[in-house]
Amino acid sequence: MNDYLDAVQSLMGVTREGRSLDAALKSGASPLAKQICYGVLRHHEKLDYDLERLLRKPLRKKDLDVRTLLLIGLYGLAHLRQPDHAIVNLAVETTRHLKKDWASGLVNGVLRQQIRSQKTIGATADIPMLPNWLAHQINSDWPDDSIAVTSAFSEAPPMTLRVNTCRTTREQMLSTLRQADVSCHPGSLSNDCIYLDVPHSVTDIPGFGEGLLSVQDEGAQMAAPLLQVSATTSVLDACAAPGGKTGQLAEKMGLLGVGRLTAVDVSPSRINMIKDNLTRLQMSAELIVCDLAEPSKLTSDAFDRILLDAPCSAVGVIRRHPDIKMLRRPTDIAKLAKTQHTLLASVWRLLRDGGLLLYTTCSILHAENDEVVGRFIEQHTDASVVPIDASWGIATEYGRQLLPTSSAHDGFYFSLIARSKRP
Repeated sequence: MNDYLDAVQSLMGVTREGRSLDAALKSGASPLAKQICYGVLRHHEKLDYDLERLLRKPLRKKDLDVRTLLLIGLYGLAHLRQPDHAIVNLAVETTRHLKKDWASGLVNGVLRQQIRSQKTIGATADIPMLPNWLAHQINSDWPDDSIAVTSAFSEAPPMTLRVNTCRTTREQMLSTLRQADVSCHPGSLSNDCIYLDVPHSVTDIPGFGEGLLSVQDEGAQMAAPLLQVSATTSVLDACAAPGGKTGQLAEKMGLLGVGRLTAVDVSPSRINMIKDNLTRLQMSAELIVCDLAEPSKLTSDAFDRILLDAPCSAVGVIRRHPDIKMLRRPTDIAKLAKTQHTLLASVWRLLRDGGLLLYTTCSILHAENDEVVGRFIEQHTDASVVPIDASWGIATEYGRQLLPTSSAHDGFYFSLIARSKRP
């Protein structure tokens, strides 16, 4: 198996075909091929800068595969624990698999020039790690934090677990993991959170298969507790797939077969993801395929609590999904904000008087967060923001923002909205 060839083909699925990396990754791709794909996308801007410096003339558009291979080689020289000569030889060999023997000399020359010059990615630290439009927007929204945010985006994310406190405790799971030689430590924000010091396959994590643990970022774990649910609360989890927050809500509600939790998603295949997640946790919920823009399958005024984890740009989780940098466009943000407002207004009709709605995104852009909530509040006299009294994150006008943090949580936004009695 040629890991470089697999990586070229997977990355081309992102850059040329506009697919997500998860969808573009070749079936059966090796851990090294996956590492290369994530790494090249995570460091794409700096790699691209270095390549432009090394090329004598631009490559043709039809040679995007060769360009991709060169980026892989540059990434390997800077980040892979392989001898330089092995990286060069494998890259040259890959030109033949691409049926572009003419490129073998170019690839060999460019990579050897990089080795001779001793110029690595670290030597161009002044190059932004984000597309210009996104770097500008983050700097505009978070001028005091933009450098730290950008730095966090360049790192591989930690592996974070959520303990199913219906069936065990964090202390018990920490002990179980350590006894199995899984190095770990507790999270600082969520009482249910455990960080693994080194990522593991879920099949190798004690308790995962039995539903005692789930993989979930610590920032995402902050959503369910804000809704103040109990076993007697009726809850709607809107836009619920893949079901991480659904499972956490079920755990908080103690739902072992009690049907007061409803999870909705627009896609049958995504509903199956939620079902699989709940089955592993030994939890249950009512699962409904429904377009929330027209929630005809849901009864009006049916829920005490609603979680709207709205579709968004996902800018806050770029380090987990670095393909976002390649796929997002500046024009996407306004379109997403319009969708978010539509969904918020739609599910609002399903909330009982006195109920609470939590609007959350994995974005850090004001246009998808405070601006959406502010517009909604202006248009709904029966809606009022409930201040989130917490020591974590940054207080905003209408909610609370977690920014991506090195070695810890990703970026998430939360706004808690209460409904008063309607006239």
